Amino acid sequence: MRTGDLAAIGVLATLAVGCGGGDGSTRLQHPTLDQDYAGNFAGIWDGSATVVISGQTQTTTGSQQIDRTGFNRVSITGVCPGLDGPAGLDSATTLSMDPMSCPPSNQSCGPVTLRYESGIGNLVQDTLTLTLTGTASGCGQSLRFTATFTGRPIGAPASCDTPNGSAPTSPPPGLWQPAAGSTPAAGNYVYLQSEQGDYIGQGQTLTYTPVVAAISVSAVCNRLTIIVGNQTWRGDFQGMSGTVQLQPGYYGNLERYPFHNPAYGGLSWSGGGRGLQHAHRLVRRRRRDVQ
Repeated sequence: MRTGDLAAIGVLATLAVGCGGGDGSTRLQHPTLDQDYAGNFAGIWDGSATVVISGQTQTTTGSQQIDRTGFNRVSITGVCPGLDGPAGLDSATTLSMDPMSCPPSNQSCGPVTLRYESGIGNLVQDTLTLTLTGTASGCGQSLRFTATFTGRPIGAPASCDTPNGSAPTSPPPGLWQPAAGSTPAAGNYVYLQSEQGDYIGQGQTLTYTPVVAAISVSAVCNRLTIIVGNQTWRGDFQGMSGTVQLQPGYYGNLERYPFHNPAYGGLSWSGGGRGLQHAHRLVRRRRRDVQ
């Protein structure tokens, strides 16, 4: 964490004991998920951290950064001075951090070591709650602590839209469909087809599955973000105002996100340094894929 947020956990715990060596850790086992959800957690979260140690409670405000490090793997930055906390996803909305010890910190009474025994993160809509527990040992004592950070993504709206009855419509006949047999029969995938001369797709037809490239899907309120690989492709889809979360159906009259008409919604797609300039396209969202 950065100064003023969970980075303060180590400072508070160390001071409580005395006046962090190596990460010595056992890597936790996590279930195999059907796709990469690390993008749900990656980013900078703005909120507050509360530390309870030796019967005392202290709260500080700030931001916490979480970085994607691999397929359903993330790191919680700065949990120790100069060290990040490795973590894995247990579901699309939960993560657990590997146990780790911070390098000893020299205090006037002697060295003090901070050890994180568990770290659990839960995501409910656009709110992250991260709870870390452990011990601070040294100077003839060992104190247990619990630290809880609660935050929302920086730049997120104050709240989801108030429902006003807006919703997608039933798809009209004659919409584009991938050719029969051109997409996987099961599992998650991203299928891209572009016409010859198309600026973004360069006339290519591409299919990505989790075996070929990491597919990250994240949603905040009625906005959906899809990332393929290490930003090989990125798509953002914003539903019309008055919808709390996206529903299956037809979304028409879209314009380029984020410069769209809120009454209709917006779409952007980019890759290879090329981005969508005009999005007077349609989107039909199904339960299994986005077209």
